[in-house]
Amino acid sequence: MFGSRARALAKRVATLEAAAGGASLAPPPPPTAATAADLGGGPVPWWFGGGATRAQAMAVPTLAFIRAQLAGGVASMPLERYRTAADGTVTKLDPGWCANPDISPAISPSLFWSWVIDDLFHNGKSTLIVLARDATGYPVAFRRVLPGQITYDPETLAWGTFWPAEIWYLGVRIPGDDIKVINGPHEGICTYGTQTILAALDLETAAANAAAEPLPNIELHQTGGEPLSQTAATDLVTSWKTARQQGATAYTPSNLEARSIGFSSADQQLIEARQYMATQLARLAGVNPVLVSAAMGSSSSYVYTNQADYRAAFLDDVLDAYLRAIEGRLSQNDITPRGQYLEFDRDEFTRLPLLERVQVMVGALKGAATPAIVRSLAEVLDLDFALQIGPEDLALPAETTPPPPPSSAPTPPPPGG
Repeated sequence: MFGSRARALAKRVATLEAAAGGASLAPPPPPTAATAADLGGGPVPWWFGGGATRAQAMAVPTLAFIRAQLAGGVASMPLERYRTAADGTVTKLDPGWCANPDISPAISPSLFWSWVIDDLFHNGKSTLIVLARDATGYPVAFRRVLPGQITYDPETLAWGTFWPAEIWYLGVRIPGDDIKVINGPHEGICTYGTQTILAALDLETAAANAAAEPLPNIELHQTGGEPLSQTAATDLVTSWKTARQQGATAYTPSNLEARSIGFSSADQQLIEARQYMATQLARLAGVNPVLVSAAMGSSSSYVYTNQADYRAAFLDDVLDAYLRAIEGRLSQNDITPRGQYLEFDRDEFTRLPLLERVQVMVGALKGAATPAIVRSLAEVLDLDFALQIGPEDLALPAETTPPPPPSSAPTPPPPGG
C-alpha cells in the first residue's frame, strides 16, 4: 500500500511540475549560516508578522525605554519551580534548568529571559530550540532562536508532498518536538504599530534636521549681475552653510539676498509634537504614559512617591502580562512534568529598598512586637539580622531632669535665728 501511495504522490508532483512549466517543487536548500538580518538589522521575516522592524522600533526613544524597563524587570526575577500535591499543598522545588536555561556560558539567565521578553514585545512570539533532555524526555536546556535562523518550506504543507514538514535550524534538520514557541499577550508592536512607529521616526528625523539647521530654510536669491554657474552656486551654498555652523553672523554681497523659507522648529512645534508622539507610543505599548514620563495635561503632574510604587504599577499594568505568557507556556506538559509549574519570583522586583525595610522593622520593635511578629516581618522583609535585635536594644537613653537654676534672692534666715 505504501508503495502505491508513494507512486501516486510522485505522479502528482510530476503533474504539478509540468503544469508549472517545469519548475521544481522540491523544498529550497536549507540555510547554512545566520545573516545580518537575523541580528535585527534587516526586515522582520514574514513568518514573524512583518511590518516595522525591531531596529526601527528601537530607534524610537520611548519604545527603547519601555523595552529596557521590561528587560530589567524580568532580569531581576529568578524563575522558580513548584509542585502542587493532590491536597493543594504547594512545595518549592529545586529550580533545575530554570536557574540556567541556556548551557552557553555567554548567555546568562537574565540575558536569556530579557531577549525572550524582547521577542514578545516586538514580534509577539519567541521561539526556543531544545538543546538537551533528561532521562524522562523533558527539556533541560534551550536556545533562543534569532529571527531567520529557523526555516521550513511552506509549500510542502500546501501541496501535501511531504509530511511532516522539514524544519531546519542553521542548516541542521531538527524534529518539530524540539521547537517551543512562546506566544505573547499581543501580536507585537512591530506588527500592529507600524504606522505610529514610522511617524515617530519621521519626527525624530525632523528634530535632528532642526538641531543641525536651527534656522528655517534659507534661499540665497541673486538680485543682479550675471547668473552664477551651477558649480559657483554650489560652492556659494556650501560656504554659506559652513559659515552658519561656525557662527550666527554671515555676509552677503549687494546682489544676493538671504530669504527665509519654511518654518522654524518653534513654529513647527516639534517639542509638542514629540511629546504627543511619546504619549501615543506609550498607549501603543499598553503603558501608562506617566510611567515613561510621557503624560500630557493634568496627568503630567502625577508622580509616584517612591521606587516601590513605580515598580508595583509597572508590574501590574505592563510586565505581568508578558511574565504570565512565559510561565503558562513553560508550565505545559511538554516542558514541565504534570503537577509542576514555573513562576517568576515577583517579590525580587517589588521588594522595598533596604532603608525602608529597616524602618518598618525598627517601628515594629519599638512598638513592642511579639517574637512571632518579628520573625514573620524578618522573613517577609528579608532582614535576618532583625532576629538578633530586641526592644531593649532600641531603647532610648532615659531623659534626665535638669537641676533647677540657682535663685538670686537671699536665703531667709532660719526661724528663731
